[in-house]
Amino acid sequence: FDEATNTISGSPTMVGTYPVTVTTTDAEGNTTTTQFT
Repeated sequence: FDEATNTISGSPTMVGTYPVTVTTTDAEGNTTTTQFT
C-alpha cells in the first residue's frame, strides 16, 4: 500500500486465488471491511 497515492499494487508470482480484505477508517473513526477475491 502506498499512502501517498492510496494505491494497492503488485503482481502474483503463481497462479491461484488471492483473497484480499481491506479495512478502512474515516476521520470520525467509523470502519468498514470489504473482501475481494
